[in-house]
Amino acid sequence: MSVRAKFLILIIGITVIPIVSVMLIFAFQTGLGYWEGSESTQDVATHLVQQKWVRAHLRPALESGALESVAWDEGPARLQMAVLDPEGLVLHSTTPAIQSGLPYPQGSVDPGIEVQLLSYQDNTTGETAYVVFHSPKADWLSASHMEGWLGLIIPVILLAFASIMSFAILRSIRRSLHQLDEAASRIAQGDLEFQLEAKGNDEIASLTRSFETMRQKVKEEYARRARFIMGVSHDLKTPLALIEGYADAIAEGYADNPEKMERYLGIIKSKSKLLEGRILQLIEFVKMEAGQWKATHVATDLERFLSGLAKRWSEDGALFGVRMTYSVDIPPTTMVNMDPGLVTRALENVVHNAFRYSGDEKEAHLKAVVVKDSVRLEVVNAGPGITAEEMEHVFEPFYRGTNSRQDDGMGLGLATVKSILESHGWTVEVDSVPGSRTVFRIIIPLQTQQAKSTS
Repeated sequence: MSVRAKFLILIIGITVIPIVSVMLIFAFQTGLGYWEGSESTQDVATHLVQQKWVRAHLRPALESGALESVAWDEGPARLQMAVLDPEGLVLHSTTPAIQSGLPYPQGSVDPGIEVQLLSYQDNTTGETAYVVFHSPKADWLSASHMEGWLGLIIPVILLAFASIMSFAILRSIRRSLHQLDEAASRIAQGDLEFQLEAKGNDEIASLTRSFETMRQKVKEEYARRARFIMGVSHDLKTPLALIEGYADAIAEGYADNPEKMERYLGIIKSKSKLLEGRILQLIEFVKMEAGQWKATHVATDLERFLSGLAKRWSEDGALFGVRMTYSVDIPPTTMVNMDPGLVTRALENVVHNAFRYSGDEKEAHLKAVVVKDSVRLEVVNAGPGITAEEMEHVFEPFYRGTNSRQDDGMGLGLATVKSILESHGWTVEVDSVPGSRTVFRIIIPLQTQQAKSTS
């Protein structure tokens, strides 16, 4: 249950319980609650109903001098009363022990009977008539206690409900916030070896799950950074070691003739160039990852752009001894918002990889088609392919598969490709059958790109 739902229940409970309480107390006070319960409650009800009937029916008759107009048969049940004239003569009686036309019998009242006297003046003659009630003695104290207890129990229930709900909500929030606070402190101290468990489906549980996802992402980023540093160290160590070795050889006199000296110096120079190239490649990659490089996006005719590149790459393929074919099946003037220079660089990396690992078949193919609201660009080459284990890491920095470990590269090529394409909102994926073929597939969404170009 969400925190909002819990507070809603609490608010509804606090609102409804007092309303129900007032309705019950009102019903009790108007007589609905008197007809059931203790005998004292029923007696009190009898008094109230009789007095109400007298005020509504008997009093107007006495004040107008028309006692004979009273409908005694319609009087309330258990009505025991007598109407007296100023001299004490009984004018009318509903009590069997008191007869009409006779003086009211003073002193003959049963001890269990309660007598109440009301007086009304005849507005015509000025004479006063009296109404004497004969009712069982009612325990007004007990009845009032019952009403008092009813008025007390309802607020107690309301207080208990509000307290329990508030405690449950605050306890849940406090426990979750304490867990998040502790997790944040551990992450700040560099400790990522723990796991947050989210209980329930409320907003705080959702926040906890998001926090756990963030922890996992941070942990993965730390691991990636560690691999990054290890990769840099490994790829820079080899040329540095060779430079140092040949420099020591020269210093120790192993280059004892001009031919050896020239060869050693040539090796040192080539390894220095290799080291310089790797450092520049590393700096460029770091800038891309950190978003410090600037891409200049312009609206570009994708069909013309890809056709021009494909034609040039088919000529480049001849230098690698690879036959490259292509088909660009895209409507003319299909405009895409992109940085042509960066995209060219990324696609060249993919195509040249296809040349390099085309195997004995020495064939590669580029295909571009429109599929729904996007362009699907595929670069296919025959050859050794990529294993399933290697495909999980093919876009990671410094990763080099089995077929590329003899190259001079640092394993940043495909990582750079992924970074460039994703910065454009494109996606890149690889599909390979070992020993058969490899397909690099790039998806270029058209709606998003066209919207950008028109904005």
